[in-house]
Amino acid sequence: MTFPVLSVSVETKRCKRFIRVMERGRADHLIKQGEVFACKKVVNTDVWSQHAWGNAVDLILKDPSVINLHDVAMNAFHQATKRTIANRGVRVPIQTIIWTDRAWVYGRGWEAYTGEYHNHVHVDFRPPKEGTPPCA
Repeated sequence: MTFPVLSVSVETKRCKRFIRVMERGRADHLIKQGEVFACKKVVNTDVWSQHAWGNAVDLILKDPSVINLHDVAMNAFHQATKRTIANRGVRVPIQTIIWTDRAWVYGRGWEAYTGEYHNHVHVDFRPPKEGTPPCA
């Protein structure tokens, strides 16, 4: 079973690869859809969102209970930190995972997230894109 991915523009190779890994993973049945492209800035900042480059995906769950959000976030974390069959033995180059009020950041680990509350799992990839995206 796979989930639909909504994107009106580009997706980076890393983003596409992660989506394929998640479609093969144990959390696939929890995911309603993936949302990739949005030409927008991070809420309350002047920084462009990784979505503006197609370098992030929001995993929208069929039932966004805290338990299901946790399970999907932990699956993404596992793909970033372990060599698994789903990721064909190569860790997925994830930069950030955000869900509810928690964030995992590459090189820093888990920490409190003080930005906009996430009732979905946001994942973006290394290296983060910087500057002004083509959509701006």
